Amino acid sequence: MIACLRLPSFAVTAHDADDSAPVLIARYQGERGRIVGACAQAEQAGVMVGMTMSRARALCPTAQVTLLAPSRVRRTFETLQTSLMRYSQWSDIERDGLQTAILYVDLGKLMPRDGRSMAEQIIDEFECLGFPASIGLGSGKFTARVAAEQTSVGEVCLVGRGDEAAFLAPHPVTRLPLDKETARRLNLLGLQRMGQLAGLPRSALIAQFGKLGERLHRLVSGEDLRRVARYTPPATESVLQCFDPPLEDRLILDVVLAACAETLITRLTEQNITCREITLTVRLDNRVELDAQIRPRDPISRSAVLKRVAQSLAQKLTITAGVVSLEMRLGRLAPLRPRQLSLFETLDASDPREALLDLAERYGESVFYSISVNPLMPHIPEWRFLLEKIEAA
Repeated sequence: MIACLRLPSFAVTAHDADDSAPVLIARYQGERGRIVGACAQAEQAGVMVGMTMSRARALCPTAQVTLLAPSRVRRTFETLQTSLMRYSQWSDIERDGLQTAILYVDLGKLMPRDGRSMAEQIIDEFECLGFPASIGLGSGKFTARVAAEQTSVGEVCLVGRGDEAAFLAPHPVTRLPLDKETARRLNLLGLQRMGQLAGLPRSALIAQFGKLGERLHRLVSGEDLRRVARYTPPATESVLQCFDPPLEDRLILDVVLAACAETLITRLTEQNITCREITLTVRLDNRVELDAQIRPRDPISRSAVLKRVAQSLAQKLTITAGVVSLEMRLGRLAPLRPRQLSLFETLDASDPREALLDLAERYGESVFYSISVNPLMPHIPEWRFLLEKIEAA
């Protein structure tokens, strides 16, 4: 039995926005902002996902605008999926938008009564987490999703095994995963309801639409064989620093970043692992959350490199108010593996000092020496040359 959880206004709830006024969640690409989430009040005013910021403002001038914080959305999904592990280890997310979140859970082979009871427990738990949801239960993902979409928040809709085709028959074909061209062709053929598609021979749809036609016929017939993926909580290491009063000195912020980097590298060294994803999240005292993320080409296992990366991420953030908290998070952890050192393939020979500093950050400061001839010219070959340690700093 597959459970589909539908969470309306997910982006607004995940950002913990103040509900005293209509709320819009916006994402900026360059200077142009677009809406990725809106509360029910804003939707009633005509605001839609994908709308430009200026148009949304015109439709709902009293709306409070919050910038999208991808790190908060990611953490929220992780929290929800972790809570679902009490019921099943098989859960995944349909990432088709932030306005309405869709989660699937494989509850295994249950009697209808037991499945409904478990779904009601999930609804109560999500309500406590602040995410009201509706749940559809069915033998496949598609049937469960249609059931969840037609169900009110806080309710459960169960579609029994063998009843899928009859349940789907009156629903419009626009609920199927269609591109614009396929939707246009179905409209020209007069196929408006799923029952009309299910009533046609499968071979006819294959002849008209190819493999897509076969897939559509299987979906409207209740034959959705897609499986729910197994959820494994991501392995991460993070450090959170909170400031009271808010921190406003950028130099002190750099010192805090360096201390966080040292702490995290110590943890990685103890576990003999590296990281290939660094996320920096800064929360300001005006309720704005900023984050920046990078996935370096080479795994990071040295504090000097992590400090430099963290400071470069901080420079990308537009900090316009005092910093309330700062979180540095390392992801994509993997065992430390030895690798062949490549010293000079990307270095600029015109400035050897800069090259030395770069190499010192990559490989440490205690591995570079200069060679000179011993003026005493001893007879032992090993003593004819002198090694002097180079101080990179």
